[in-house]
Amino acid sequence: MRLRFHGCVVMLVAASAVSVAAQSGAPRGPADIIGGAARAREKKALTGAPATGAGTGTGAGTGAGTGAGAGAGAGAGPVVTQNPHAGVQGAPGIDTRPLASAEPNAALETGSVRVRVLDAAERPVAGADVNLGILGAQGSREKKAARTDGTGLAVFSGLPGGEGQAYRVNVPYQGATYAAAPFRLPLTGGYDVTIRRLNTTTSAERVVMLGAAASVELGEERLKIVEQIRLVNVGSETYVFPRSGTSVKLPAGFTAFQSEETMTDQRVVEVPGEGVRVEGSLAPGQATLLWGFDLPTTGTDMSFTLDVPWRGIAFRVIADAAPGMSLEVEGMPPAQLVADGGRKFWITERTWKPGDQPFSSVQVRVRGIPGPGPLRWIAAGLAACALLLGFVLARGPVSGAATVDYAQRKSELLDRAASLEAQFGAGQIGPEYRKSELAQIEDALAALLWEEQRVQQRAATTARTAR
Repeated sequence: MRLRFHGCVVMLVAASAVSVAAQSGAPRGPADIIGGAARAREKKALTGAPATGAGTGTGAGTGAGTGAGAGAGAGAGPVVTQNPHAGVQGAPGIDTRPLASAEPNAALETGSVRVRVLDAAERPVAGADVNLGILGAQGSREKKAARTDGTGLAVFSGLPGGEGQAYRVNVPYQGATYAAAPFRLPLTGGYDVTIRRLNTTTSAERVVMLGAAASVELGEERLKIVEQIRLVNVGSETYVFPRSGTSVKLPAGFTAFQSEETMTDQRVVEVPGEGVRVEGSLAPGQATLLWGFDLPTTGTDMSFTLDVPWRGIAFRVIADAAPGMSLEVEGMPPAQLVADGGRKFWITERTWKPGDQPFSSVQVRVRGIPGPGPLRWIAAGLAACALLLGFVLARGPVSGAATVDYAQRKSELLDRAASLEAQFGAGQIGPEYRKSELAQIEDALAALLWEEQRVQQRAATTARTAR
């Protein structure tokens, strides 16, 4: 599922409000949760993989991007520049050598992919399973399988080059999967792929939550919550999550769950009514997990708990600051009010030092949530008008029907659009509600213009007939 998160992803926060998280490596708020250029590129990697070797080397994993939200990320293009199996650069005790690389080789037979599998000591591995995934331009998928020979090599031949398809090599081993960044074959020559696989462990002793962030956006009769968890494996072996997954509880009554697909070996799967489970593996280095959900509002004050199953270093909470709203997080400093791009947000965060009492959950309380007011009735009225208009158009002209003041109707719809923009600018409504309402207004306006044109055409036909 392609992830479509809430408008909070375009928030940026002032540098003065992110110092603690920056020092600890924690995410920098919703603009860092989704929308970073690196993550947007990863999501589209198979459909935009490069035909050259540029950008498939030694990046620092799937770390947060630097874009200003979803728009910036999408605009950055689909080329992969991050290796999902690279280590954390400069982190003590972590092997920073990339586990996978892919680059063109003009000396290879045209249409071939040569895969070399190495062990942790970079010795060739014989008899290793190798899979080649093929994604066609129209979304078709195919997989070819092979095994390495005594020199640790496996070769796939007779593959088409050019823009019509993209390729990705992965090597499964002991419950983990090691994969190179996707690529397109050049029209001449082939591709060399090297994958270094490690031993695995099921002990989470060396897995740490480097940083986490939760954003809370105000919607129509609901809170929209996005969570980002940045995990780091500081060991020398690949950690394999339990077969049943690592469970993360979500607040009771959550709805509209979404998660982001990644190019790494972690999967976030919804467990209806309970939360999520995290599956897959985590090589030495870091990976970012991301999901979102809605919580129906039950009053002006709401409290909920965010589960944290990993040992954590830093956590940040960001919330919309509509008039009268406030944010409290147990064990964290009073929230600071930050303004950016005409919107206001509450931000609080905390880092945990060695010797501090570890935490397994974060208690969040949002006060002063605005009620729905007349907005939902206006929306229902617009929808009813649009349906009625469609019914009238379907029946054709009605004898004796009253004359419609099209100019007045258009003016009312445009005034409604202007009112929505003012409410959004004042922080009284969220971007998702604004978007859905504007879509209804556009539909109603389009139907109105069509009806007006039909009436004018009928009048012209009647006039010609009369002559």
